[in-house]
Amino acid sequence: EVVDEGCNSDLPVWIGGPVDTSRAWILSAADPGTSERIRLNDDLFLAASADALKLCLKAPPSEQSRFRFLLGYAGWAPGQLE
Repeated sequence: EVVDEGCNSDLPVWIGGPVDTSRAWILSAADPGTSERIRLNDDLFLAASADALKLCLKAPPSEQSRFRFLLGYAGWAPGQLE
């Protein structure tokens, strides 16, 4: 079970694009500390693991702005970036 007690259900879900909308991504301004994370630059990380999702959902309200919970992505195929 990914979501358990103590998770914040008020975190908005952002739509990353029309492709694979069942896939979740966590964009974070804080290092989530999970092994699957990708460092995009000094202050930005991308993760897709259940552990990163738990961290995002359990963040206190004062830290929620550091995370974006995204579903799907946009690729380069026609109609995906319009």
